[in-house]
Amino acid sequence: MEEEEEEMEEEMMEEEEEEMEEEKKEEMEVEVEEEEEEEEVVSMTHSLIHLHTTRPTINQSHANLSVTSLPKAHPSPNHT
Repeated sequence: MEEEEEEMEEEMMEEEEEEMEEEKKEEMEVEVEEEEEEEEVVSMTHSLIHLHTTRPTINQSHANLSVTSLPKAHPSPNHT
């Protein structure tokens, strides 16, 4: 009778240990996912900063256009 109780206690202890290990694994996975998301956000932020600092401003873009590169306006034949 005592042996059965001891076996049951051992089984319960083992189950608890397994549960704790499983919880630790899940926590580690969550931490890894959070770190990966944080790295992705940092990378996106750096990309946006790079784009913002390297793109030409509107005034620079317009200054680079020549008049000959713009399409010429032709009167429509429908106007009388």
